[in-house]
Amino acid sequence: MKAWSAACEAISGAVLPGVFGFVRAGAIALSLWLASALAAQAACTWDVAFTFVGQTKTINTNDCELAAPDGTYGSFYDSPTVDIQSGYGLGANDAGISVAEQRSGSNGGNYEFTFNVSNSVLQIKLLTAPPSGSDSFTGYMYTGNPSFRSDTPATINFTYGPTPTLTAVTPASGPTGGGTTVVITGTNLSGATAVTFGGTAAAGYTVNSATQITATAPARSAGFVNVVVTTSGGTATLTGGYTYVAAPTVTSVSPATGPTGGGTTIIITGTGFSAANATGAVKFGTTNATYTINSATQITATAPANSAGTYDITVTTPGGTSATSANDQYTYVSAPTVTSTSPTSGPTGGGTTVTITGTGFSAASGTGAVKFGATTATYTINSNTQITATAPANSAGTYDITVTTPGGTSATSASDQ
Repeated sequence: MKAWSAACEAISGAVLPGVFGFVRAGAIALSLWLASALAAQAACTWDVAFTFVGQTKTINTNDCELAAPDGTYGSFYDSPTVDIQSGYGLGANDAGISVAEQRSGSNGGNYEFTFNVSNSVLQIKLLTAPPSGSDSFTGYMYTGNPSFRSDTPATINFTYGPTPTLTAVTPASGPTGGGTTVVITGTNLSGATAVTFGGTAAAGYTVNSATQITATAPARSAGFVNVVVTTSGGTATLTGGYTYVAAPTVTSVSPATGPTGGGTTIIITGTGFSAANATGAVKFGTTNATYTINSATQITATAPANSAGTYDITVTTPGGTSATSANDQYTYVSAPTVTSTSPTSGPTGGGTTVTITGTGFSAASGTGAVKFGATTATYTINSNTQITATAPANSAGTYDITVTTPGGTSATSASDQ
């Protein structure tokens, strides 16, 4: 029972001479204590969070109750009618010995209470988790009732959330500008209260189930970051679970021209290529190319077939698609044609000036592009449709005059002879 005798001793310690003096001093001491107790009277509340069944948590009931005048301990009672001088409350017997007692919460949880009288610590063990994840148990504390009754409502609020875990983030990388929709998988994710990427809150998230969350990655600087999910059961961290990737750049392409039929080997130079997929990342305009990623700064690609014209070569990674500029442009050139030559004959020693008419001559190199048979001629490109050449020496016979550009070599016919 609560140490009322000790309280009386404390009061009688102030005894004045004579019976009247004792009564008067005791009354004064008791009145002062009751005034203090009544002034402190207030509702009592504790919050206890469990993360697994069988877990034990503690609260200190002296945080709320004003104990009997000796101030030794405070107890949690089931009823407001309990005489605190005759009992030690929930979790202890009338002799003040700790005894485990089971009680049910308002939402179906089951708990075991054990009280330590010596330090006012109430130990609570979760036996059955509340189905809804939250629960409460209501009782009473003594906070100054003159009749020494437990009179002040007291509530222990329980929450239950098993510890979450994270196993994967898909996709595991995205642009520094954020906006990527990712699927976070794990366990015990229901009721998540926060999702962060490297400490930055997700732009938004939806808890799909206990094992899946869909989140939008926020903007961050390039690099690896931890993905963290917080629930009532704690926090789960996937270390380095998401990588922010800077967008690649294309600074040059070589050669910058080729035939419409494709097949030209192109060296693409830039930055951020290592993060590109092995297929589908390099395009000439909107047409996919085949390629090999040599390093973070170089790709070797084979130009696909395309219509004549100039196209941007782009590289796409999880960091985004390279911005277009004049540096990434590749021009598809149609093969030239030779429609006539004049004159059509000359001496075997060469030296005859020949006017070659056709199309697609502007793309030809300044040397080596014009041949009489297999022999290279000297020439001047007058326009896209005309070349003036000097016939080289050759054996007697008829030869095709051809013009070669990045678009290919002109097809032979009677018109070029």
